[in-house]
Amino acid sequence: MVYDIFPANADPEPAAAFLHSLLVSKEAQGQSAQQEGSKIMKLLLKRSQQQDLRKVPASPVRAWLTQIWLDVPSAQPSRSLVSSCCARWIADPAAMPLSKIPCLALMKQELDKRGRPEGETWLLTMLLEQVCRDPVNHSPDLQQLLWLLGAAPSAVVLKPLLVNLADERGRLATLWACICLWAPQPPPETGSLANIRWPP
Repeated sequence: MVYDIFPANADPEPAAAFLHSLLVSKEAQGQSAQQEGSKIMKLLLKRSQQQDLRKVPASPVRAWLTQIWLDVPSAQPSRSLVSSCCARWIADPAAMPLSKIPCLALMKQELDKRGRPEGETWLLTMLLEQVCRDPVNHSPDLQQLLWLLGAAPSAVVLKPLLVNLADERGRLATLWACICLWAPQPPPETGSLANIRWPP
């Protein structure tokens, strides 16, 4: 069914919106949407000719996929894949800012699941990986990940990062610059995520 409603030469927005509504209803009835979620990912990989979901370029279907992940948890793949995709897509300068809001909400959910200080260390590690992966062209929207912390990182959070980076001066300097020079930025205002408990 998923492949049938996304014809190759048609606008994918109506189909994606319909599928989102259908899967939200299915989840509400206690049914799993894992199969549909897997098919959307395969569709994106096939059409973008990629083998790594993280490298799929920005598109309306990719944006709807993250909204489905947020609203239909049973459609999600592994937590690690969701987090790594979201971090990379937040760093994508080609993606529209509003399309990144579901990714930020998913990252916050993972942060809360991990608890503190483990979750804070994890979040800063994800941020550092994206900046080091593309030092020049990463999106400034990555600063929104700092905002998820809700406060400046503590010594307890920074210590394991600094120890791991002791022999990597370039990455250490990058982390220091992000923490000292970047200002945490809230996501764009939107009414669609009013139920998300963002940091104050």
